[in-house]
Amino acid sequence: MHRFGTAVGTLLALCLPGTAVAQACTSGGLSLEAIAVQALPATFGIEGVATAPGGRLALWSAEGELLELDREHGLIRHHLPDSVRPIGLGIVAEGYRILDERTGREFLLGTGDSLRWMEPVALQTGDMLDRAVWREGHWLLLVRQAAAREFQLRVAGAEGSLYRSAPAESLRTIPRYHLSDAAGLLLLTRFTRPFDVIRVDPATGRADTLAPLTAQLTGIPADSLTHWRALPAVAIDCGMLLTLSDLTSDHRLLVRYSAAGTVDRVTALDAPLGLMARLPGEQTVLAARRTGDLELVWYDWHWAREPVASP
Repeated sequence: MHRFGTAVGTLLALCLPGTAVAQACTSGGLSLEAIAVQALPATFGIEGVATAPGGRLALWSAEGELLELDREHGLIRHHLPDSVRPIGLGIVAEGYRILDERTGREFLLGTGDSLRWMEPVALQTGDMLDRAVWREGHWLLLVRQAAAREFQLRVAGAEGSLYRSAPAESLRTIPRYHLSDAAGLLLLTRFTRPFDVIRVDPATGRADTLAPLTAQLTGIPADSLTHWRALPAVAIDCGMLLTLSDLTSDHRLLVRYSAAGTVDRVTALDAPLGLMARLPGEQTVLAARRTGDLELVWYDWHWAREPVASP
């Protein structure tokens, strides 16, 4: 078990002006202040993150290692059997519900790293499961469907899909998306250009795409777009934040969307940092940062009033 390090004088101030759209919001800039930092094991690569109320969170790697973290107890490592490759993880009272990529089976990781196997998740012929997200007692499945040549967002065990993309020209060009939450809505963020962010209402199935990220907004040359990737959109009280990452450098773009889905500002960051998730019920977002070693950073965000010009 390790204790969290203390962030010393770390303040990421983003001048992202916008109009107040909720009572908790004020016009002015958005500041992200680092409040805690945790170095991750040297061999660990972040494959996914799961959060729960009370500050609980877990990271997992493609190799089947799970890191349990909270600001009170520090970091605890769990090693899953070599036969298990998590593609989704949910934090529950009994421990962790984990969906295995290879078999589609679900199991519960409990006290003392005990494993209890459960029923497999029903998949369709031609399904290529990209990720599973545990939400409100069920799995949401992000699937590339080979027969239909489309991306589908489905609730495990339910009929139909919450979202289906237009058919792609080939299996290789089926779009892939991250999934995150935003005040009861689901956010789909496309990995690659054009980096669409789509809001899906799970109750009605209504979907709308946020304002497009044009070359004029991002400044990314057309011949460099293949090197860029999007991280999951992260909801804040007055909109969303999206990190775009250049795979060939430390260059990052932080995009702020308004609650209405328009682009308020694109800010360039010359630092290997990417926002990943928000802690439920808190004004805290999580980011991965590499300063030699890979670190997990907790940022509190707040609105900062901009100075008023003298008459």
